[in-house]
Amino acid sequence: MDYKSKKLADIKRICKERNIVVSNKSKDALIELLEAADKP
Repeated sequence: MDYKSKKLADIKRICKERNIVVSNKSKDALIELLEAADKP
């Protein structure tokens, strides 16, 4: 999924759905976590 085109609020919502802690992380850091979680 292309997270870079999404808004920060959308990224935070996706993280919360996946139980990824979002506090004090930049948008780029959150994208890295989501991309890592997507890898098999």
